Parts: sequence; structure tokens; C-alpha cells
Amino acid sequence: MLQALGSSSHTLVRLSDGPGLHSRDCFSIGRSIVELAVNICYILAEGEDAASQAQGHANQKAVRDLDRESTVGGQTIRLRSSALEDLELPRELQESIQEFTARSGREKGWTDMSVDARCERVGQVLGEEVLTPLHWARFAVYRHSSEILHGTFFSAMFFMGLTDPAGAPTSPNEWLGRIAGQHLMILMSAVLSVLAVARAVSASFDVSEFVIRAERYLADLKAAPFFSEKRGEGNDV
Repeated sequence: MLQALGSSSHTLVRLSDGPGLHSRDCFSIGRSIVELAVNICYILAEGEDAASQAQGHANQKAVRDLDRESTVGGQTIRLRSSALEDLELPRELQESIQEFTARSGREKGWTDMSVDARCERVGQVLGEEVLTPLHWARFAVYRHSSEILHGTFFSAMFFMGLTDPAGAPTSPNEWLGRIAGQHLMILMSAVLSVLAVARAVSASFDVSEFVIRAERYLADLKAAPFFSEKRGEGNDV
């Protein structure tokens, strides 16, 4: 999961040479980074029980992938692996499948806890030093990235600057400036996510150099002219 966090963060950096239409897709990457960070911190906070739950969910989902079916509008698509012909599931795996199957027969997620509930638990165990950057990372992008991922009309209006109380952009340059603000907020969310994970890992395994590097990234980002200008306007950043 740490590798996945680093990979998505690296992708975001590669898309950050300048703002543009690609910034819209960065919201989706940013949300992935936030959710990875929340899950990593939550597993570190809860310990072996949460790790075993995540492992059990992963194992049973891998088996379900071998036989999938979808029916929509009278059409049925099915994909079944020939590996199932000779596959005998061990009892532990059968129990995991049962554990993550709802009474309706629907497959359940790896945890019933909401993202906010997981964040709250992280704060209870690891303290505000981890909760604060994690909470801000979620707050910064989660709402709008959800709309963008679901392809709603609001998400299109938001990215075009049509929901801004200041009114619609009056020129391409003004629109690009607003996109730049969105993009920097995504970057801030990603850096805060990495900082929260670094602090959680450090608290669990005493590797303080991770925190030092993450805090340096945050300081570098805060030095961006955009944030300096906002501070000059009297806003808290």
C-alpha cells in the first residue's frame, strides 16, 4: 500500500508541470492518494486485527475475480476462469468469502467504517499530529473528486469555474488561474496525506527521517507564490 501511495503521488507530480485540462483528472488521483493514506493510517492504528481483515478481504476478492457476472437490460456478461475447475478453497478462504458477503448476497467492502470514522479512530490512537493533516487532506479534495469520479454535471460546472461566487471566468487566462488554484489544492492534499502516513509509520516503527522529508515537501509547497499571495490577502493557508 505504501508503494501504491508513492506511485500515485509520483503520477500527480508528473502532471504538475503546469495547470491545464489534465488538472481535472488529478482530482481522481488525489482522492486515491487520500483514501490510501486513510487506510494505511487506520491499519497502523488498529494493528493486527485490521491488517488481518484487509488481508482476508483481499484474498476472497481475488477468488471472486475468477467468476464474475453482470446482468444489465437483459444482457448478461460472465467471465469464469478455468483455474476454478481444479481449485479447492481452503476453509479460511471460504470463511472470508462468507464474512464479506451481506445477507442480500452482495459483496461487502473491506470495512464497514466510513472514511471519517477511520480518520477519527486514527486520531484516537495516533493523536492529532496524524489526524490533522489526514483530516485536511480529505477535506481539501474529497467532495469535489467524488463528483468528478461520478461524472456529474456539477463536476463539469465546478471545473469550468461556473460555481465560483466570483462569477464565471472572463478570459482563458483567468480560467487557467482558477485551475492553478485547484491543482495546488490537490497537491497540498497529497502532501498532507503523505505527511500523515509518514507520522503514522514513524509512530509505529520509529523512522523519523520519513517525517522530516514529508515536512520538507510541505514547506516547499507552502512557498509557492499562489499561497504567498493568499496569505497577503489575509486568508489562512
